[in-house]
Amino acid sequence: MTSRAIARSSPTELVPSSSADTWEPALALWVHGRSPHTQRYYLQEARVFRHWVQKPLPQVTLADLQIYLDRLDQLPRGDRAARLRHSPECLQASSRRRTVAVLKSLFSFLSKRLGVVPVNVAAAIHAPKVKDTLAERILPESTVQSLIAAAGNDRDRLILQVLYGAGVRVSELCSLRWQDLKARSPSDRNTDTSFSPAEAKG
Repeated sequence: MTSRAIARSSPTELVPSSSADTWEPALALWVHGRSPHTQRYYLQEARVFRHWVQKPLPQVTLADLQIYLDRLDQLPRGDRAARLRHSPECLQASSRRRTVAVLKSLFSFLSKRLGVVPVNVAAAIHAPKVKDTLAERILPESTVQSLIAAAGNDRDRLILQVLYGAGVRVSELCSLRWQDLKARSPSDRNTDTSFSPAEAKG
C-alpha cells in the first residue's frame, strides 16, 4: 500500500474486517505512541479481558464488562486469566481502578477513533474510590536521614539525597545530565547542595 493510499484510509480500514482478527490490530493501534511501560501494562490488561470474554470486539457488551469487573474482586494479584474462579482474596481497589481505566480507554478508542464497536460500552462503568494513603507512606525526616547515613558509599548517599531533596523519580534521576541542573538561588536555604534539578517532579 502506498503512502498516498494510507493517507486516504480511515482508521477502520486499518483493522481487518474479520471479527476473529480484530483484537490484536485494534490493540496495536490503541497503544501506538505510548511509552513502552504503558504499552506493556495496557496490553496485559486488555489481553486478560480478551482471554476471559472470548468474544469478537463488536460483540462485547456492558454486561460482559460488569461481570468481569465483579469477578476481579475475587481474584489475587498475578495471573488473573488462569485463576478467575479460584481465590477468595480481593483485588485491591487501586488495582481494580487501574483495570477500569484501561478498559474505558480501550473502548473509548474503539468507538470514537476506530469505529470498531458501535457504542462505547465501557462509558457506563465507574472506577471505585480509593482511600488516599499518601500520608501513611511518607517517612519521617529522621528515618530518611538514617537511611542516608547508612548508605554504604558516597555515591549511594548522594543518590538518596537527590531522591529525597529534589523529589525526582528513579527514572528521572537516572537520566539526569549536567545541563539539567541549575545553580541554587542564594535565598534558598532548604538544601545543602549547590545545585538542584531544573525540572524536578514531585
